[in-house]
Amino acid sequence: MWDQSPLIDGGLRITRAALELVAADAIRGYLAAEEACGYLSGPASEPLLCDGVTPLENLARFWHERDPKTFAPPRTSFVFKERTLEVAMAQGRASGQPVKILYHSHLDVGAYLSGTDR
Repeated sequence: MWDQSPLIDGGLRITRAALELVAADAIRGYLAAEEACGYLSGPASEPLLCDGVTPLENLARFWHERDPKTFAPPRTSFVFKERTLEVAMAQGRASGQPVKILYHSHLDVGAYLSGTDR
């Protein structure tokens, strides 16, 4: 499925307003010492356009405090309610504004694809 997405071929467009919302979420996350995470959406009629942003609550702190051996701290990981994303994806398809990109921030490290990202 993912290898057939137009999003991986280049030409992705993200509106300035959407980028500003992602940046604000990343700053909020940085100040809270946790990765920010969320998703971008956009019109189905324009597969390469993202104009909507929905931040997701990072639950990494909650899980790390309960089981630090299994769950990484929120500065280096993100965890969200998968059902929330599943519902958003179904609603997005139905409304013509599908979820297109899942984003998250890296605190004090470079931009690279981690094992989790892959």
